[in-house]
Amino acid sequence: MGYPWQCSDCIWLDMKDSSWRGYRCTKKGIYVSPEERSCNNHFEKKNESSSACYLTTAMCDILNEPDNCYVLETLRAFRDNIMKNDENCAPLLEEYDAIGPQICKNIYQDEQKEIIARSMLYLRIYPAINAIKKEKYDDAIEIYKDMTEILKEKYNIKYECTKTQHKTKRKN
Repeated sequence: MGYPWQCSDCIWLDMKDSSWRGYRCTKKGIYVSPEERSCNNHFEKKNESSSACYLTTAMCDILNEPDNCYVLETLRAFRDNIMKNDENCAPLLEEYDAIGPQICKNIYQDEQKEIIARSMLYLRIYPAINAIKKEKYDDAIEIYKDMTEILKEKYNIKYECTKTQHKTKRKN
């Protein structure tokens, strides 16, 4: 049974690779119509109205954690209540929305995805959550930025910020 989303909403659909059958689903290796109901491999593209926790969601998914787990709920609340209300975080959120789906796609295709997910969870995500709990928000942002940079480098993902340079230090 398919999910209520369409394939066109999924990061796995490669709109640059098409045939008479549709566009290529890079996860399943088949061609599908963008209007088809998505399968259980669906990983939603960014919603223009809000950024998603792509990397953390991918890590939790790979490690079979539920979507409403403590890790995801904590980071979503931090993004929505702290980062989105800080204009200095706008360029960082913009970059993350642009590259998050691509990094996730690479992680899912990586033969060592479980090792990557577990190491990022323990070495980056949990320390970021601990910083959030202690209200050390700048530290949490730096930890998460570091994780993103490591993954950008690992998967050779480039990004040019369209806004001013990244300023993630919060105002005092």
